[in-house]
Amino acid sequence: MTVKVRQVVEAQFARFHVGWSDISFTDPHENKISIEITDDQILTLSDQLSQKAEKIRMERADAREEANNE
Repeated sequence: MTVKVRQVVEAQFARFHVGWSDISFTDPHENKISIEITDDQILTLSDQLSQKAEKIRMERADAREEANNE
């Protein structure tokens, strides 16, 4: 019999570390969340973070431009 458990963990981000086979996040209270991750998953995560960062940069540039035009 296989039992699946779903757990949602919420934490504030303070820092992270990518190890040989895991990525870990630490909150301001030193609580740590560690997730096993493969090299291919790291590459996918990197691509997704790059895309999100570029979107944020573009939105901020647009907001600065609008503020300067007012």
